[in-house]
Amino acid sequence: MPDKFVKAGPQGRVEQLYDYLKGTEAEIIYPLEKFISLKGNGCLYFKLDTHWNTAGALYGYEELMTAIKKDYPDLKTLKRDDYKIESIPENGGDLLNMLNVSFGRIKIRDNQTLRISPKFNYGYEYIKNEGVDGVETFNETPLNDLKMYALRDSFFSLMQELTAQTFAETNLTWYYDFNKIYPELKKEKPDIFVQETLERFIEQAFLTGGEPSEEVKADAI
Repeated sequence: MPDKFVKAGPQGRVEQLYDYLKGTEAEIIYPLEKFISLKGNGCLYFKLDTHWNTAGALYGYEELMTAIKKDYPDLKTLKRDDYKIESIPENGGDLLNMLNVSFGRIKIRDNQTLRISPKFNYGYEYIKNEGVDGVETFNETPLNDLKMYALRDSFFSLMQELTAQTFAETNLTWYYDFNKIYPELKKEKPDIFVQETLERFIEQAFLTGGEPSEEVKADAI
């Protein structure tokens, strides 16, 4: 970033939240060091977009599964060898949209990104696939007979095929406020609950709900 932009402190919001939650019972996944260690293995993010590509999503999936295995040691997961990783041209992205610049007006030295594609046929079907209005999948031949519910944003979108193949059912709700979604969560009764949040949405994820509802407090007790 240009020198005129000065950090307000030594830690960003995600580091502050991570340090705070480390002392709780929550399982925290913040794979920054993992992704730094992969530098040189090919681009895991889009150059012109704020999201990881499908290869980056696969590494993110691996980190998520490693955490889930602490509760489900026999969890079966997809492997990197199950996928073909290839280099393809990158065509635009949300950073260009934010600047109102068309992809055809710019030139970058290397506009290649990585893409993964499975070496097998996925066995799941979409019950609902409406993006921000929710995604639900059902799999008759899953790797695990488990149900996963996730509060998520756009970073989960490229992982949803991976989790749909891994679990019998997935419900991916594009929403941030756990306090308000809690009654639905109780009704769904998932085996695994995940809350995925992009750093710029931390305030929405953890501050909009205010104090936990009486129902949340009662069940916590």
